[in-house]
Amino acid sequence: MFCSDLFLVFYLFWPFVIFVIKFREGDYKVIIMKIKFLETKEELPPACLTHDNSRHNCQNCIYWYLGKKESQGLKQDQIRKNKAQYLKEAKNKYGYLLALEKDKIIGLLQFGPKRVYKRFEDFKKKSTETNDWVIVCLQSKSNNQDIKVKLLKFLINFIKENHSQVKKLVAYVLKNRKINTMSSNGSAEAFLEVGFKVSKELKENFLEVALEFN
Repeated sequence: MFCSDLFLVFYLFWPFVIFVIKFREGDYKVIIMKIKFLETKEELPPACLTHDNSRHNCQNCIYWYLGKKESQGLKQDQIRKNKAQYLKEAKNKYGYLLALEKDKIIGLLQFGPKRVYKRFEDFKKKSTETNDWVIVCLQSKSNNQDIKVKLLKFLINFIKENHSQVKKLVAYVLKNRKINTMSSNGSAEAFLEVGFKVSKELKENFLEVALEFN
């Protein structure tokens, strides 16, 4: 009886995965962190978590899934409409993962099929004509690497269990944390820790890293 009850609890609450982790930087601290899919735009943080910068408002960010020409001159109501449409299409398939501590967002990961994110066409034509998936944003409070690692591990398991058609997951990152350049994914360390490999060296201290699924 106990086992069946335990299975029922797991089945009902599987989107909420609980981790006990330790911070690497500064004093050790044990926190309870749960990871879940974003449900509404309003759940997104109003500022960049990693840099505590309110100039980068996640709630209104449409950078990756609209090309430069498409996004130019859009008014706030059009931005909100585009964001809502993206979240509707992404719901529980891709989009955002949130890491929370006591209902406070401490980490964020945005991901999905590369063909969804039209901004890549501005960098290289036909680059979205692929079945690869991509991580376009990975943030954590105070740039904490343990939070990033837990988000990446959750995503990898989610893809393995729910999207067997995905053969490769890619991301574009800085070479290391010492480089003082704005990057939506930060540096390579957390990605390399969970099994990503450097697939290409890019300009301005950036790398393409990739994880291949068997």
